[in-house]
Amino acid sequence: MQSANFTWLLMPRDGHSRLGITASKRMGNAVQRNRIKRVLKEVFRRHIDIFPKHCDIVVIPRRSSQGLGYAEVLVEAQNTSARMHRKLVPTRQEPA
Repeated sequence: MQSANFTWLLMPRDGHSRLGITASKRMGNAVQRNRIKRVLKEVFRRHIDIFPKHCDIVVIPRRSSQGLGYAEVLVEAQNTSARMHRKLVPTRQEPA
């Protein structure tokens, strides 16, 4: 799913949630890529409760995420949280 500055990929799994971050060179130099990775990891660590349980979460930052601070990333994760939870809830199918 897409948000303003990130692409979020979710995959259900058994066990605890894990975070993966993929930042390509197109996003910027190593300093910029590592900074956004650190911010994303810290948001995940401090606010794991806003992320879906029992899934792998892969975040792909967009070029527009350069220079975002902790507060901006947290707000975007919180705004995307409801969509992430809805995506993982299996839809109930009616019997044929």
